Amino acid sequence: MKRSLSIFLLCITLLASGIASAQGVHKYSVIVVQYQPENIKTVGQDIYKYKFENGEYKGKEKIMSVVGRENGKDLNRFDSEGGFIFKNRWLISGIGNIIDLQEKKIVSSDRATFIRSSGDSIVFYTNDIFKGKFYSVFNAKTGTREEVKSLKFKGIVGQDVEVDYATANRTIWLYPPDKDKILLVSDAGFGEEVINSKKTSTIPIMWVDNSNFLFPYYNVSKNEATLFKVNVNKTQTKIGVIKDVPKGHTNSYFAKDADDNIEYVCGKGKFYLDVKSSKITEVLFEHEGNGYDVETKSQPYGHQIKFNKQDIGKYQCDMKNVRTCNYAIAVDNKIKIGEEVYPQGLAVWNNETKKWKSIEADEVAAIIGWVVE
Repeated sequence: MKRSLSIFLLCITLLASGIASAQGVHKYSVIVVQYQPENIKTVGQDIYKYKFENGEYKGKEKIMSVVGRENGKDLNRFDSEGGFIFKNRWLISGIGNIIDLQEKKIVSSDRATFIRSSGDSIVFYTNDIFKGKFYSVFNAKTGTREEVKSLKFKGIVGQDVEVDYATANRTIWLYPPDKDKILLVSDAGFGEEVINSKKTSTIPIMWVDNSNFLFPYYNVSKNEATLFKVNVNKTQTKIGVIKDVPKGHTNSYFAKDADDNIEYVCGKGKFYLDVKSSKITEVLFEHEGNGYDVETKSQPYGHQIKFNKQDIGKYQCDMKNVRTCNYAIAVDNKIKIGEEVYPQGLAVWNNETKKWKSIEADEVAAIIGWVVE
């Protein structure tokens, strides 16, 4: 009887194992940067991996620690906005630092601006008073970053243009190679007004392709932005108007969401620009990729979060820290009482268990992204 029972249990175990094997085991981890409270002056940061398997939380693993400031200058700032995971292995900071998550080591502490990625490479641009101006390329196959020696290499889409701030209504000039500069836009507006800024606000430019770029024209009252597409042959196309733009604390800018839609971000909020149809629509829900959408503007309850257009929850979180993968979304969880906000670690929802998991995590500086095994 005991032998029959043992054989029966063995068969059940093998059957369960076979089913699990057929279904596959999904392992994925969210990479999180956390401050070291004991190393505030040097901006010490710990980099953690919070692991999941088939939707179930499996604990955390400390990858490594880094020093953020040295001799009064930024060094490895993985807490900076704009960090991401490249090729499921490389942690790229918002200021160009690189970490190998597999080997658990710093590849580069050099500061550089991310330009674009292509295949197994990332293009950076350096503009340093001591090092000079140059492009560099990170090779994900070799794990090395090298300066581009060719003077003809151009990492940025578009051509050389420059906004002239000498007059109240700005102008935009084109600098063709080996030719005299050309006045491309004789009236580029008066620029926006940034609250408590001692610097002249800049007029952002985004190239759509090598011949066309976008820019915002602000009226003399600086409360209305007209978005234009400009071609290097001097033709201008009006995309649309954003009225009643309040003063912002930061300069406006162009960006792209996870689905590659063009956005214009200003004091009034985020707006999608449909260049082909010359149409502007307010971004009510930001596309975060992998079927996840997050309500752009913070409400008393925080931000509504959707998966495949279905409501899955509401959380107080920073939009800059929302990260998704094929299986899950992670946000920095907070509680708001009156005007006070209290960090509560992480909140993760996955589309396997279809449940939220609250995870204790002290001093969350940034959620970088996901690594899927």
